[in-house]
Amino acid sequence: MAEGEAAQALNELKAAGELQRSLRAEIGPRARFAIDPALAAYAAGRQPLVSVMEALQTLWSVENELIDADMQVGLAWVRLGRATGSYELITL
Repeated sequence: MAEGEAAQALNELKAAGELQRSLRAEIGPRARFAIDPALAAYAAGRQPLVSVMEALQTLWSVENELIDADMQVGLAWVRLGRATGSYELITL
């Protein structure tokens, strides 16, 4: 039973880590880089302000996903530690 829990926790940790790395390395930077061109296009009168707002909303959404991914990685580490016996839940 404990081996199955440890394997499941390890798989969860890997999946959460992959999502976290993807958000940090690829998706987040793309969302950040979309803001400057949108702002420049708005300043030049080629796009409405709503395009800048949409770019910012996308960035905020990605940053929220990254916060959630960070939390999932932390929880996965705790589950793995508990399944392998290297983490004891302390209650006060």
